[in-house]
Amino acid sequence: MGIMNLKTRLVIIALSVSACGIATAQDKTDQLRQQLLTGRAAVENGFFETARTALKAFLTEGTERPAAERAEAAQLYLRALSGETKFNELLLLLDEQPAWLADNPRGLHRFWRAFALHRTGKNEEAATLLQGFDERSMSTVLRPRALRLLATCMLALGNTQEAGRLFSAFDA
Repeated sequence: MGIMNLKTRLVIIALSVSACGIATAQDKTDQLRQQLLTGRAAVENGFFETARTALKAFLTEGTERPAAERAEAAQLYLRALSGETKFNELLLLLDEQPAWLADNPRGLHRFWRAFALHRTGKNEEAATLLQGFDERSMSTVLRPRALRLLATCMLALGNTQEAGRLFSAFDA
């Protein structure tokens, strides 16, 4: 009876340890999901520092998460940097091109670089980056934003005719 009891205890201990491993994996998934949700809500409500903290944790720990989640987190992280007006930091990050930026729509790097350049007063550089955008080089989601940004850069450069043409493309 004592030996059977010992075997039973060992089995129970083994099952408990195994269950803890499963719970830990589930806890990590839940934690990552919560970090993404927190980051999204924080960006939407203007709590950019909170957003960056949550999203950075998601991006560094969530390498096995679906590509769509990683892409959303990366875009939210860039928006948070922008919301904090950390445009030079945004440019440095884009220069580093961390792996977590790889799952993003076509043209995202280029758009955010142009946006940060515009916000740091480098409208000519920003416009040069944006002028080459077309349907092949940019996702359809980014294209309207890029064209509006190009129009804004043209306006800042004093090219009101081109700015007007670009802005009127949205009224058509």
